Amino acid sequence: MPIVLSWEAHAAWKEPGKGGVESLLDILSSVAVTEFAYYPVSKQVNAVRNNEPRNIEPVEVELGI
Repeated sequence: MPIVLSWEAHAAWKEPGKGGVESLLDILSSVAVTEFAYYPVSKQVNAVRNNEPRNIEPVEVELGI
């Protein structure tokens, strides 16, 4: 399972020799990011040929009800 670390935890994670296994377990249990924001984006992201920054901008979604 992937884990997302906060920026504060990144340096500690990259240098595990400084703190040992217990230190890494503390990082995993206390500073891992568990809340995410999300929003719909353009379907253009589905093709690598459309590699543009605007692809991650939020878009309006039409509900087909």
